[in-house]
Amino acid sequence: MKIKCIFIDIDGTLVKESGYLSDSVSSENLESLKDYCSSGGKIVLATGRDISTTLPIVKQITQIVDASCIPYLICMNGSFIYNSDGTQILVRKSFDPEIPKNFAQIANKSRLNFFLVNSKREIFFTNKPFSWLIYLLLFRKRYPRKRYSEDMDFSNIQKAMIFLKLPRVAYWRSKLVPMFKECYFSSGPKCFLELVDRRINKWYAAKEVLSFLGIRVEESAAFGNEGNDLLSLENAAFGVGFDLKEKTHLSWDDSKIQFHTTNEDCCGVSRAIKNMKNRGLY
Repeated sequence: MKIKCIFIDIDGTLVKESGYLSDSVSSENLESLKDYCSSGGKIVLATGRDISTTLPIVKQITQIVDASCIPYLICMNGSFIYNSDGTQILVRKSFDPEIPKNFAQIANKSRLNFFLVNSKREIFFTNKPFSWLIYLLLFRKRYPRKRYSEDMDFSNIQKAMIFLKLPRVAYWRSKLVPMFKECYFSSGPKCFLELVDRRINKWYAAKEVLSFLGIRVEESAAFGNEGNDLLSLENAAFGVGFDLKEKTHLSWDDSKIQFHTTNEDCCGVSRAIKNMKNRGLY
């Protein structure tokens, strides 16, 4: 068996975990990606980012590999599949409107700082000071701001997030999970939670991409570090789990994960690809 396509998460996997603030791919990771692509392999970036913050990563990679090596881009955790340069949307998916509506109502009543992003790349949030701070730090350059209201249009929401003032992810996850059985909550940094529709996820999108490429699941690999990567890690032929430190923070099935590494030095992707090569997978 040879791995013909790798699905790679960005934040916390390909680059350091920094809440969209880092676009720097290490030279070690770039060299290993080049080595893999030179064998004919394909790379698909599979990320929670939107297309505007994904393309700078693509630009870095395509400085050393041919653009044809990155045939598709999966953005917003599977809500969008784009062509290689992000100019064409091939697949678009959104939440069932009742899900983000209920999410926002519950978060608002609980005085949580939440954000909703729609397919028009508009972001909705309340006038809480902390919400404004998060918007100014992370989203101002990418999304025009819209004020949340209970009677707004929820039909095209594709991203639902909560930013906590204190690191209480486990507490709020335990409170919210029973209310959204059709979804799960992915966490990244200690103060961040994201609602993910089980029907719309990176693995669903990855299988779509594999069908476009004519590649079997048995010929795919997935690299990731968050809850929204778990389905990909456990279902691809070669799954690689990443952590900032050696201690794992994802509850994966060990029998389905082929390799585990740290990304503390931003070289985890390089180690994973070298491990694949040592196993004769490309």
